[in-house]
Amino acid sequence: MKHILLNTFSKDFDASFETYLKENPQEQLTIDYNLSAYEKEELEDSIDNFDPDVLVYAIETTKEVSEARKQLLRVHNRFPTLQILLLMPVVDRATTKLELKVVDEIINHGIYPAFIRSLNIKNVIDLIRNAPTLEQVSFIDDLLGKNRRSNVLKVDTSNYSEERVKSSIGVNNIIAVHSSKPGSGKSTFSTNLALALALYSNNSDGQKLKVGLIDGDSQNYSVGVMLAIQDNLRYNLLTALEHAKTPQSEAYFNKSFISYDEVPNLYTLTVPNQYYTKKDFKDSSENYEILLKWASKHFDVVVVDTNSRYDRHSEPLLKMASRVLEIVTLDPNNIANTLRGAETLRNNHIMSRTQYVLNQASISEYENYLGDKHRVKSLVSEEDITDYDIRINYRIPEICRTILLNSMKTGIPLMLSKENAAILPQLYFLKFIKDNYTIDEEKFRKIQEKWNEILDGDEASQDDTKLTD
Repeated sequence: MKHILLNTFSKDFDASFETYLKENPQEQLTIDYNLSAYEKEELEDSIDNFDPDVLVYAIETTKEVSEARKQLLRVHNRFPTLQILLLMPVVDRATTKLELKVVDEIINHGIYPAFIRSLNIKNVIDLIRNAPTLEQVSFIDDLLGKNRRSNVLKVDTSNYSEERVKSSIGVNNIIAVHSSKPGSGKSTFSTNLALALALYSNNSDGQKLKVGLIDGDSQNYSVGVMLAIQDNLRYNLLTALEHAKTPQSEAYFNKSFISYDEVPNLYTLTVPNQYYTKKDFKDSSENYEILLKWASKHFDVVVVDTNSRYDRHSEPLLKMASRVLEIVTLDPNNIANTLRGAETLRNNHIMSRTQYVLNQASISEYENYLGDKHRVKSLVSEEDITDYDIRINYRIPEICRTILLNSMKTGIPLMLSKENAAILPQLYFLKFIKDNYTIDEEKFRKIQEKWNEILDGDEASQDDTKLTD
């Protein structure tokens, strides 16, 4: 059963739609709440309260599209897994250029409007089940006199399809994790994202994904430390790159990706700790291209931890990735560096494939669970971040310090932790997986239930001693 939140301009349509669904349960759709045109300011609160699967948002005239853009982009950023169905009047060459540009911006943020002549129940049901595609809205490019876009980042969250996001520039199925300043939690995010994919996502055959994880951060190799991977002086990232253009390249690639003992379908390509100080990091764009193209064919997904700046090491990784996840924190210095980095990403045609992840985000239910003792006060509030023109696509809550310290000591990362304090951060990683890949729904449901039990107090007392620093 899909749950719908209605926000249209017609109360008559809303009432008729609700009546129809009650009389036709076979449609497997239900309306949780109707918002009239006079309650638009309540939209985000209503989504928060009712947790719908689909938001049906309709505007009556194209003049309303600018206001719709502001509201829908906020909703999209705050609720990235929510399916948004924007219903709006048909646009053509008589539509003002300003309105077309606003529609174009909405499309660039991954929301594809359905252009309709009237509200019709059957049509709306069909659009809920078969969401508009990029191809169907590409005529906007023609109206604006633009080249047809081919690298807009969009995933159909209604079906959580395993089909990878494709780019005319990036290599399919490669995720580059980047930040513009060290200390943002990029490597921790990369490692746990790769683990989440390997543990909870399946391919089209129902088999667990085969995931590659590359420690491409030449400033501070840390993936191997986080996973307690033993140094291999012969087969590692450095030797793989050195042999990329030799006849032995594939043999080196095969032997350099090591299956992680705890999760065998996760393969890591790391750098020995001693190489960080004793050996120069020799690479080139061509060598990385050879390595990544090989990896993209041998793994379902490849996650690459890159440098915390845009340089000769990170440039080829970012340019080849079909998706770039930029890690940002609510630290004014981090935000300033992120803004400078955004301009570089635009100039190098990477921004259209970039999504921002707010790390150490303020998640009220998690902070309440941990208590003040484990909370680090941010210098900037999350509400203020919009003043810096940074659009947040995903959020990861601030992880309990004890969990992080224990993971570094034991080599057991967050996604494998059994601590109660690790459950909600794990769920936020899984929300990203569910938004972009096929997830094991049963495992996902069990973790959700586990967190609900913790909040209900069934198990809260078990971690009292474990959470002390």
